[in-house]
Amino acid sequence: MNNLGKALRSLRRQRGFTQEQLAERADLHPTYIAKIEAGERLPSLDTLVSLSNVLQAPLHVIMERVESQVMPGVVHDGVQDSSEDLQQIKREITYMVEDLNLEEGLLVRDILRLVRTHIQK
Repeated sequence: MNNLGKALRSLRRQRGFTQEQLAERADLHPTYIAKIEAGERLPSLDTLVSLSNVLQAPLHVIMERVESQVMPGVVHDGVQDSSEDLQQIKREITYMVEDLNLEEGLLVRDILRLVRTHIQK
């Protein structure tokens, strides 16, 4: 429950919503949102779908965030599964840049280019 709350809080903040704004848009009480985010309440599937819609985040994205908190470095037979980790990272990056405007997108692109240049040295 705590990891689900953290994932929802992170998405809410990324979208720039207060708990009150999210509650209003999802037709929920702000106290209920606070309790979900604190890990004190587990939302029903219907409520989770409603939150997913308001946050414009598919349920699988929310669940991937929950899983990444539960198993941050998944190890199989003593070897870290880097291909799955890499795919997860790519999905997260893709999701994060979907809503950028042109100026923000150009900035992110330039940052990534700088990082790649630094890594290649």
